[in-house]
This record gives sequence, structure tokens and C-alpha cells, in this order.
Amino acid sequence: EMCIRDSIPLLDISDLVKRFPVKTPQGPGELLAVNRVSFQIYPGETIGLVGESGCGKSTLVRLLTRTLSITEGQILFSGTNLGEVAPAQMPKHPLRAKLQMVFQDAQDSLNPRFTAFDAIAEPLRLLGSDASETFIRSRVTEIATLTGLPLELLQRFPHQLSGGQKARVGIARAAVLRPLLLVLDEPTAALDVSVQVVILQLLLSLIHI
Repeated sequence: EMCIRDSIPLLDISDLVKRFPVKTPQGPGELLAVNRVSFQIYPGETIGLVGESGCGKSTLVRLLTRTLSITEGQILFSGTNLGEVAPAQMPKHPLRAKLQMVFQDAQDSLNPRFTAFDAIAEPLRLLGSDASETFIRSRVTEIATLTGLPLELLQRFPHQLSGGQKARVGIARAAVLRPLLLVLDEPTAALDVSVQVVILQLLLSLIHI
């Protein structure tokens, strides 16, 4: 693991808070979902977030990837305060391509009308600065090979792929832009134990691409 601790943190979270408004028998109230969370992630470092169900892990992930507004605190990513970026503005933010997400269930996150190739290519087409189709095909082929996805499967649709293959497509789609930070929300939870090991080994191998 190539963690360079004397470098500047890639991600620096300070006193992050998220409260949701809720209705109670006594009237309007608040649910404290994330309570003063602080941590740092350095280049080349892998961090695992562990906690019981309902403790706020997925909410924290949504805050980090800016799909959910924060209540208090700071999110510094690559020197930029992403906490000041509204979720609606994040898709067009210059750092969006450098912060990618792998979801818990690849089946739910893959468009059933997209082939595996198009699913992986979509981030390049949306965030790849008008990349040519020749470049896109080359990059998709490269990342498919790196993630162990046979090229002959790229023309298949999600329902034609196994759970492990769909997981590889989800990882390839997130990694195709070569992000600085890859955020994963239990990406192996829906897979058999034997496949989980393979996918975790794959993720470790992608740290240095």
C-alpha cells in the first residue's frame, strides 16, 4: 500500500454533520444522521468505514460524493472545499470526474438498456471532455481488461451477465475516468462469498492504475 503520509490529504473531512427534518408527535424535529465526523484519506490509502446498520454510513457516502447537502462541516477534496458545492451543481463540477462511486448492487445501478460497453463508456461521454469514440473504445477496452471483464461480454446487457460480471462492469465504469478517489458502498454485499474475494482483490489491484 503506497500511502504517503507526509503529503497533503486527498480527502480531509472536518466535523461533518447531517441533520434531516422529521415529524414527531410533538411537532417538527430533527434526525441527527452524521454527528461530527472527521477523518483524512491520503493518496494511495484505503480506508474502511465500519458500523451497524442505520448508523449513517450510506448518508456519509452521499455527503462525500455530493449527492446530499451537508448541514455543517467541511469536505476538502484535492484542496477544494466540496462542502460548498450544492448537489445540483456537482455533476458539472471540474472535480466530478476525479471522485467516482461504486454502488452496493450493480444490478440497480446499471441501465438495463445499456450494453456493458455503453455503461462503462457513459462517464467518458458525460465527463470526458468531448472524448472521441476512438479514444472511448480504447479506454473501455483497457479498463475492461484491467477489471478482468472478457471483451466478448461488452456487447451484453445487464440481464445477460452474472452477479460477478455486473460487479466488474460497475467497477470498470467508476474506474474508467481514472479517479483520484473511488468511494464504494458495500460493493460485494450482493455477491457470493467466493466472488466477493475476487472482487476485493480486483479493487486492491486498481489502486495504482
